[in-house]
Amino acid sequence: MFNKLKSSGFLRKNIFVILLFFCVSSVSYSQSGWVKTKLGNRPLAGVHFLNNNTGFILSYDSLFKTTNGGSNWISKNTGTGTAVLTSFKVFDEYNIIIMGQCCYPDWANGLIIRTSDGGNTWINKTFYPNHTLINAATMEWLNVNTGISVWVEFDSSNYYGRIFRTTNSGTNWSEINYGIGLGYFISIKYQNADSIYGLTNISLYKSTNQGSNWFSASNLGTGYRTKYSCPSFDTMFIGGNKIYRSVNKGLDFTETFSIDTPYVARDLEFVNAKTGFAIGSSTQYNVIKGGYIIKTTDAGINWVRQTSNTNIYTSDVFFLNENTGWVVGDSGLVLKTTTGGTTFINNLGTETPSKYSLSQNYPNPFNPSTNVKFDIVRSGDVKVVVYDVMGREVQTLVKESLKPGTYDVTFDGSMLNSGVYFYKLITDGFTETKKMLLIK
Repeated sequence: MFNKLKSSGFLRKNIFVILLFFCVSSVSYSQSGWVKTKLGNRPLAGVHFLNNNTGFILSYDSLFKTTNGGSNWISKNTGTGTAVLTSFKVFDEYNIIIMGQCCYPDWANGLIIRTSDGGNTWINKTFYPNHTLINAATMEWLNVNTGISVWVEFDSSNYYGRIFRTTNSGTNWSEINYGIGLGYFISIKYQNADSIYGLTNISLYKSTNQGSNWFSASNLGTGYRTKYSCPSFDTMFIGGNKIYRSVNKGLDFTETFSIDTPYVARDLEFVNAKTGFAIGSSTQYNVIKGGYIIKTTDAGINWVRQTSNTNIYTSDVFFLNENTGWVVGDSGLVLKTTTGGTTFINNLGTETPSKYSLSQNYPNPFNPSTNVKFDIVRSGDVKVVVYDVMGREVQTLVKESLKPGTYDVTFDGSMLNSGVYFYKLITDGFTETKKMLLIK
């Protein structure tokens, strides 16, 4: 039964659509500003930070909390045993709600748990199927009291959407007959207390009475889609393998961009009306292809493909501001940036050096950032890569074609543990490695 859940995609956000609110016309590439670390080996489903220090990460079986920006994580016991946790909502340091599936060996029931004391105690609510099994799809919250949860039921041949509403933080849920046949909402979003948008594979629906009734706001046709959000009241974006844009509250959509094959946009995060990020992974569960990150700074007119240094499936992205953000995914993958995902290379001089060289980083020891200077004699491809003591790649600082000159790049170790790290300059015919020390 669990294999059916996995192939259906609901345990991995593999329900293909994103109502992304941005527009794309071109993509370029940048060197990586993302630092890669691990949090266990289990798939990570969500990430949310309240400030630079305090944040939460949800894995399939645990909730983790940090109070030092991700340098260390503490596991919070949810008491859910063999349940699979798929999404969460963090209101503040104390109030958190988690959605998932329960329990081994058939995962036939839905589960929502909530805490009001930071994870010390939890209240559980089980959702039972009318058919063979019920599967978590998505949830959305207007505030800590009012929310909607969407579920998909399966029998031997069909699936059925079900939707529930709560006004007391999930203590009680009332089912809503939302009348879209065999369809189901892949993503749902409050516009205000009364108006709610819900997205299916073929249509955008809207409710103006808190979800009691729904009508089709736009027919989207067939396609891969995952979820939606809105940086402005009028503008909407739908994404998946393509991105569509509406500037009239979803009445009409125009295709603006095609995601690079074989990726599909899984999640997006807008910091403000102009700056947003989208992450993507392969459309096929058994194909290891992930780490796709794109960024816009002009409300989606142009997008920059960022280097993530990973091909692991990525599931969720969150940004505190234009510079500081996180991405999580399978195998305990955690990516963090404090530069908006980009490493900036400073050209200190265009005079051709007499020889290739890699200087000692400065300062050294350092906390949390340090500068690396290097000389390039001939035009060509250049890489500067940081490794840990086990030889694992931590971050690619430079990966592009450079002209002769002297360059300087900054390495940020704010998410890494204290210790020895190595950085390596790689060019055509020349390599050099040096050691640096991070002390916190």
